[in-house]
Amino acid sequence: MADHGNRTLYDHKCTVCGTWMETTIKKSKKGAKSIMYFCPECGFSYSVQE
Repeated sequence: MADHGNRTLYDHKCTVCGTWMETTIKKSKKGAKSIMYFCPECGFSYSVQE
């Protein structure tokens, strides 16, 4: 996983099955960041805004 800064509260294992989640960061034209977390094992996902 690439280093995206300090994401200690967010980079973690899936709460459903325990697999490490994949992280995708998207930046809007106005500079807002949307971080999407996806579990490749069970499909659980969620996103946060920064």
